Amino acid sequence: MQKITLLLLTAVCGLFFTCKSTRYKTDNLPQPQIRWGKGGGITGAETAWLLLENGQLFRKEGTNGAWVEQKKAKAKKAKAFYERLTQLDLSTAETYKPGNMYHFVEIPDGKSGLKRVAFDPGKTAQDAPFFTLYKDLTGLQPAVVNQ
Repeated sequence: MQKITLLLLTAVCGLFFTCKSTRYKTDNLPQPQIRWGKGGGITGAETAWLLLENGQLFRKEGTNGAWVEQKKAKAKKAKAFYERLTQLDLSTAETYKPGNMYHFVEIPDGKSGLKRVAFDPGKTAQDAPFFTLYKDLTGLQPAVVNQ
């Protein structure tokens, strides 16, 4: 009886440790990534956020800032954003003409560098696909994003 209990306890512990999701450090962020943010002005500084498929969220400030980990989003929600971005197909996206201040959505692409759609929030239709995606991504962490 004790052997069966010990065996079951070992199996449950094994499952617990194998189900743990991978947590990435800022110096080794994997692909794919979704990045979004806002910037421009005289300095050209940007505030950017980065979402990984596992729900990890990072923020970067300024022109040479480093990524800083934020509160994690739910992995299920993160995967939904990845699916949505795939449906929008950034490679064929309409280019919105950003002004001095702009918002953007981008994905790093190992082959060609970076695919980015930038737009002027004041002149872009509120229901434009990437503007809507930007607003929804921004809603992941209202306490941080909406400062």
